[in-house]
Amino acid sequence: MAEPDWMATLLLDHQSLGLELEMLKTSHSLSRMSLLKTTLSR
Repeated sequence: MAEPDWMATLLLDHQSLGLELEMLKTSHSLSRMSLLKTTLSR
């Protein structure tokens, strides 16, 4: 019965990793947008 637990843990790790990746992408695009705004406002 240890296999389903292992699978669930793997799935959870995968989900949290994906969440971190999404947050990274969001913050990256946000910083790029603010950079663009400062460049345009000059």
